[in-house]
Amino acid sequence: MAVLPEASSLPIEKLERILACPNCQCADSHLLFMERGFPTMECDKCGFIFLGLRLKEEHLGLIYDNSGYHSVQNSNFNQIVGRKRLALLPNLAKGSRIHEDGAGNGAFVLAAKNGGLVVTGNDLGQDSINKAKAALNVDLANGTLLDVHLKDGELDALASFNLLCHLYDPWSYFQEVQRVLKKSGYFLIRVGNRQGYFKRQGRGKWGAPEHIYHFGLGTLRPMLEKAGLKINWVKPAFDSDFPYLFFNFRTRGKTPIHKLAGTLCGISVRLWTLLGLPKDDVYILAQKD
Repeated sequence: MAVLPEASSLPIEKLERILACPNCQCADSHLLFMERGFPTMECDKCGFIFLGLRLKEEHLGLIYDNSGYHSVQNSNFNQIVGRKRLALLPNLAKGSRIHEDGAGNGAFVLAAKNGGLVVTGNDLGQDSINKAKAALNVDLANGTLLDVHLKDGELDALASFNLLCHLYDPWSYFQEVQRVLKKSGYFLIRVGNRQGYFKRQGRGKWGAPEHIYHFGLGTLRPMLEKAGLKINWVKPAFDSDFPYLFFNFRTRGKTPIHKLAGTLCGISVRLWTLLGLPKDDVYILAQKD
């Protein structure tokens, strides 16, 4: 797991304060909690959740260029997750064009390649790219989705997992997604579900300062629709560890009690997933109008 910096450890000239809601520009918001010295705010008008103090975008290397940030390995679990994520897409004909933005460990790209799809991927971290190549022999481009220079209407499907909360301008990002998708093309995402009960869950552990925005369907749906992307379905994330029963305790030792806690935690997660109960992370399939 990445070690994220405290606000007090960062040069003040590399930080910026956000005084108005980035989504609706309302000046009124309230503090939800502090995390590592970064205030997490909620807009009083539209409910959008954002960091009121954050790293300036040009200094993100302080987080992502750290060689300890990325953890990539040729694990059976990663490859199973990659295949399950691919299976969330409707059946695509062999040779269909697909791209993953923020491809991380490369497992989804590998699954798509093995499934007969024409697939590419990119990631902002060169360290992640190197590890994906070494672990899975997957080639990823370095940079953002814009850096890949995809053509208008090139893709049958675009995937991004756990990426939206990192983006400084998701509004323009959704416009770019819409541009590169074919008519009726698919946009598959995994994103945090910060609404209702889950807006109160795990406060102080939401990933500041790398996670600058947090979404619920009440804010995300209109953002997607404005960009011409309509949500087809929302499903609880099968690879979320929610409900986190004994989750923290199990990592603190190797005694029989800690092992039992790990077993109970695993059983609760599998049962929760099997029953299809709500989680604090979701998969969303949207489609270009």
